[in-house]
Amino acid sequence: MKEIKLTKADARKLVTASQYHLPIPQKSVQKKQAFEMMPEHGKKIGRARRVGAPPHFNKNRFTEGAEGTYETIKHLGYVQIDTISVVERAHHHTLWNRNRSYAPQHLDTLQENQRRIFEYWSHAAAYLPMEDYRFCLPRMRRIRDNGIHWFPRDERMIRRVLDIIKTEGPKYAKDFKAPDHKSEPWWGWKPAKIALEYLFMEGRLMAAGRKGFQKIYDLAENVIPTDTNTRMPTPTEMVEFLIDGGIRSLGLVSVKDIVYQRKDGIEKVETVLQRKQKKKQISAVRVEGVNTLYYTTPELLETLNTETPSFLRFLSPFDNLVIRRQRAAELFDFNYQLECYVPAAKRKRGYFSLPILYKDRLVGTMDAKAHRKEGLFSIKSLHLDHRPEDEEVFLECFHRELRDFMEFNKCTELDGASGGQLFEKSWTKTSV
Repeated sequence: MKEIKLTKADARKLVTASQYHLPIPQKSVQKKQAFEMMPEHGKKIGRARRVGAPPHFNKNRFTEGAEGTYETIKHLGYVQIDTISVVERAHHHTLWNRNRSYAPQHLDTLQENQRRIFEYWSHAAAYLPMEDYRFCLPRMRRIRDNGIHWFPRDERMIRRVLDIIKTEGPKYAKDFKAPDHKSEPWWGWKPAKIALEYLFMEGRLMAAGRKGFQKIYDLAENVIPTDTNTRMPTPTEMVEFLIDGGIRSLGLVSVKDIVYQRKDGIEKVETVLQRKQKKKQISAVRVEGVNTLYYTTPELLETLNTETPSFLRFLSPFDNLVIRRQRAAELFDFNYQLECYVPAAKRKRGYFSLPILYKDRLVGTMDAKAHRKEGLFSIKSLHLDHRPEDEEVFLECFHRELRDFMEFNKCTELDGASGGQLFEKSWTKTSV
């Protein structure tokens, strides 16, 4: 089958628009040149001509309130949960970045009250739409059948924990006291916590909600709404779900993107991709300078006719846009590593550096820390890998986003001693 060729700039544009569900600019778009597509599509894509400064990204595409948060999660497919709180935790950060009406209590509303989202494992711990629940069943079945997860299976403790929850109702892990009454890191989990997580990964227990970031474990039948589809997906349904969701969220997907950190129900990926190409539901895409073959839809390719607004975001290291580091390197020329697990002396960007997305480029990183009690925001380092041509617009977007990000992190002042002076000087250099 023939392939569509895209420049790397167009590939980034497609990915950014899909990931951030960008509003279409309210201005006429003039075509500068035609881009020849596949004969089966029988049409051409025109590239938008840059005329003056692009419109600012200043409004949400999603509905406001909890409904908008649900729409965001549904669009992305998952939102990763993480405990690190140097700045606001990853799940809050990722949702707020895409919908400025987001508030943390939306997750409580959607999970505990409405039961429209649930927690389980995507490539990692994540919030997922309840309507996608059945696509977690293959993983649950494998763990249940194999009896292997992170730790040896303790049937006696599993039965004991399950019986207590059946009898007494929902429980926190802390309700099962360790012999020495000490809290332990995850690699030193007490037997009851291990049993709870086994039951969670098997699908017999679910998180009914969280309080103080602690899971509330309950029986799955008490959490799943009665009208939820709980039928095991066929191998074809599973792969179609992964392909369609991946393209919706990421714009362009490779086979590696589709099967990322998955072992279950992925056997028919190549077969389904070929079938969807024959039906003209998707198109194979070759990006200049990249060996990986990507896939997208004809409808998304048409979005290349629109301009990318001038907007800037500080991304969580666990943001859906950058979670696959190899993909970010291929499409964005952005080599990034989360260095909080790297010895301090070997760090290049900082403990918890945040990728900086400007328009459709990952242009650098900002290592920062929110001192919430003091209301103080510290910028520890800034690195600019790709210097924007429209530097004045970039600086305007940077300042505006920094103010918003500080407010989101409950900070009112920028720490001049550790970050303020650096911030004033850094953007005249390619690296700080």
